[in-house]
Amino acid sequence: MKGERPSGLIVAAVIITLVGALGCSLLPVPGPDPGTDFPTTKTEPEIEFRATEEVLQQGECTYLEWEVRGAEGYPVFLDGELVGASGSESVCPRESTIYALVVGMPGDSCEERVAVQVESGPGPAATSAPPSAESGAPVEVSITAQEESVAANTPVVLGVGWVTDAVEQIADFLGSVELVVTLDGQPLRNTGGHWSEIREAGDADEDGDTDYLTLWRYPIGVLSPGTHRVESEMRLQRPVTDGCDSDGDGVADEYSGTFDWSLQIVVEQ
Repeated sequence: MKGERPSGLIVAAVIITLVGALGCSLLPVPGPDPGTDFPTTKTEPEIEFRATEEVLQQGECTYLEWEVRGAEGYPVFLDGELVGASGSESVCPRESTIYALVVGMPGDSCEERVAVQVESGPGPAATSAPPSAESGAPVEVSITAQEESVAANTPVVLGVGWVTDAVEQIADFLGSVELVVTLDGQPLRNTGGHWSEIREAGDADEDGDTDYLTLWRYPIGVLSPGTHRVESEMRLQRPVTDGCDSDGDGVADEYSGTFDWSLQIVVEQ
């Protein structure tokens, strides 16, 4: 089913309904929906980010520790890699390095930086410099899109999601789905481990009740300038439903089989 997709879609943080091969379930661009309890107006999140030791000798390690509050539903990145809203990570820099913790928000980002000095090291590498306002903020790209343009030096996060009428329908979907994604012909590892916990999604299909969603986000980092190809295949091992009746026949839609998409990402020079 090349290029076909479920029709309840989140695009640019807004849920819209389309009629297609699937009903009301696939969300091509992950992001908060105005009907959810996620923040929909720009508020400055509280970010605590520090290194347990900011001055090291050659060969020593330190821990980076962070906690982000007030940014529920938005991705958090440590040097371009998706992380949780709080955590710690051991780093053993060979030279003085600046680490960046970025909260990706629609149209903007919030960032804190920590410098770790390695004595007798050459100083922070140019690649560790803080990103500019025009580039460097993570960009979420839907695997169901056909083509997307991305600014140079911008971390890319692939995404998609699934919305249903009931929590158990999300659980059934997660137990059935297998997502196979390749980037420039190379398979992405552990794609199944990147689905979020089940969340409320407001009234996504406008039928008067609360819907639920799960989001899949996979950071692929900064891509080199030029054109990159992402091939995605969603396999449903057994029939699932989202509880939506897109054709109005009084019976909830049911999906099975394989759905695939081809995405071209063009990274500017």
